[in-house]
Amino acid sequence: MILTSVHIRDLRNIQTASIDLHRRHNLFVGANGAGKTSVLEAVHLLGYGRSFRTRISRDLIRESCAELVVSCGFQRQDLSLGQAGVRKDQLGQSELRMDGQPLSSAAELAAEFPLIAIESTTSELLLGGPADRRQALDWGVFHVEHSFAHAWKLYRRNLAQRNALLKSGAADADLEPWTVQLVEQAETIHQMRRTYFEALNSLFLEELIGLAPELNGLTMHYDPGWNLDKGLSQVLKERLDRDHFDRRTGRGAHAANLRFLAGASEARDRYSRGQIKQVAIAFKCAQAKLYNAGLGRSCVLLLDDLAAELDPVKHLAIIEMFDAIGCQTLQTYTDMRDLDALHLDPHSFQMFHVKQGAVAPVQPEL
Repeated sequence: MILTSVHIRDLRNIQTASIDLHRRHNLFVGANGAGKTSVLEAVHLLGYGRSFRTRISRDLIRESCAELVVSCGFQRQDLSLGQAGVRKDQLGQSELRMDGQPLSSAAELAAEFPLIAIESTTSELLLGGPADRRQALDWGVFHVEHSFAHAWKLYRRNLAQRNALLKSGAADADLEPWTVQLVEQAETIHQMRRTYFEALNSLFLEELIGLAPELNGLTMHYDPGWNLDKGLSQVLKERLDRDHFDRRTGRGAHAANLRFLAGASEARDRYSRGQIKQVAIAFKCAQAKLYNAGLGRSCVLLLDDLAAELDPVKHLAIIEMFDAIGCQTLQTYTDMRDLDALHLDPHSFQMFHVKQGAVAPVQPEL
């Protein structure tokens, strides 16, 4: 998928912006607070239904405005053209449309917009909790296994029902039918996650060594959320008293996790913040590479102010990694000197100047 244009209305400090995008690299340059990241947030809404900075719609809507609107034109892999849009109001209500037709969920829109964002919170892949890592893993599973979204929805529904019964003090016999269904659905989700993880792991290690060879002792491990030797059915049976006491289901696909280990220790406890960021970037790069190779399609990368967090050598290495994959990118910069260090072919990018919410194309010097 290639984004051909983005149109933004009343998002943060952007009143209106219509941006024709390059099919490879799009570089947004401006001072802090100019609105560069807001452009990336707008695109992120299309792929996730939310910003990467906040889940609260009213924080995104320009002051004194009732709603925001983001729309785009895009080219599918079969070269057909499409249009999509998102409207959000102050009450958090959303309207999603694809080719003029309303959509019932953000997942329908996300399926068409495989976006990977690398920004200030990317390090939460290691520093955050299991939910952050599950979300990162499930992004890939969702885009590779088309049945995953439905399986996860069914699992969450049964989990909510089992938890409601636990909270009400229901008898074990009343829990049993929901437990049986939960186990079956958890196994299905686990198989999809494990297949994806096994394909991702080797690519991740390859990208990590290319980016940070000094971290070659790191390993990544997938925990399904229960002891596989016993099986989930037996695990839930053994901890039934604990679940009654906690009034919730403690094991299952919702408790899955990824672990990043440096030897026997958690990588987050051994590595510097810069090294942690590089591990997270290598993970995202591997996901992009697997998506492109596995589906014969292309995802879009949102890279927010990487040059401010990495030294010039690492920054250049990362851009070259993504360039080799062939993804379209939207990148933000505050310093023109960071762009000069990239040595990009003038025909391979479009530069935009961003100032006080206004976005204007800049013609590169050939």
